[in-house]
Amino acid sequence: MYISQLRHSYIPESIFSAKMLFYIKTSLFSLFSYLGAKDHRCFYTTDEILRYLYEDYLQIIHVHSSLVATWNKDLVPCIGHLTGVIAKCYWSGEKNRTQMKILFSTEQLTCDHVRELIYIIGYEQFHKEIKAVRSNDETVLIDSILMVLLNIVRTQNINWFFRSNIIIRETLLTVAEKSLYDEICLRAYVVIG
Repeated sequence: MYISQLRHSYIPESIFSAKMLFYIKTSLFSLFSYLGAKDHRCFYTTDEILRYLYEDYLQIIHVHSSLVATWNKDLVPCIGHLTGVIAKCYWSGEKNRTQMKILFSTEQLTCDHVRELIYIIGYEQFHKEIKAVRSNDETVLIDSILMVLLNIVRTQNINWFFRSNIIIRETLLTVAEKSLYDEICLRAYVVIG
């Protein structure tokens, strides 16, 4: 319920109640951590989790990517943690590769989503906030987006898109060079190829 409220371009400040922020941050962070554990038994498969979240996730990224300069401090962790869960769902279920089919039914949809994610991580204000560890909202956001991009590169046949788009390459290089967090640097360079 709370996540679906983020699908709109205008989100009043009043929507970000302490209860909502606690729910989103805690539940998504817990799910992210749980999916990252080597041995876990879950009531739901990663495919089921993605089927539940994918429409909200894609709509939220689509709507808010072009408005990144207007994001308030509460939207950053919501999108960062949601993106992290999407990335972990890919990572956890990578062997069967059904996750990409759930999110991206066409190559065009994949390319559009990559552009939207690149637009978000290209926002320079976030670069200034990246820490040496995954300890603040901006670092979580950038790292999670790079995890999704890395999963796309590893599972989709669109390396040509990353190599042929100069803006994508330059944005990823800038993020890698400005980041204090080694994992962000490594992910950005791997995505570039």
